Amino acid sequence: MAKVGFFEKKKISREIEDIILLIVQDVANNYKDNAKVNLKKLSKTVENYRRKDKLEDKDFGRYMNIIKEYEDKLSNWKRTY
Repeated sequence: MAKVGFFEKKKISREIEDIILLIVQDVANNYKDNAKVNLKKLSKTVENYRRKDKLEDKDFGRYMNIIKEYEDKLSNWKRTY
């Protein structure tokens, strides 16, 4: 892993956690389309930081588990209108 400073690591973590919070809020409010958009944004952000070697393996694994969890949850949602 590339040398990532403490503050940069906190910034990356905060950015990813903010996107996760948006997804949680979208799911809680049944905003399926917004949740899917934010899930895609989360996936791209995590992959981008991984490609740049700025995420540790344990963090990457944790975020991928979250992505998988919400992909499964959103795949079962049906439109109600």
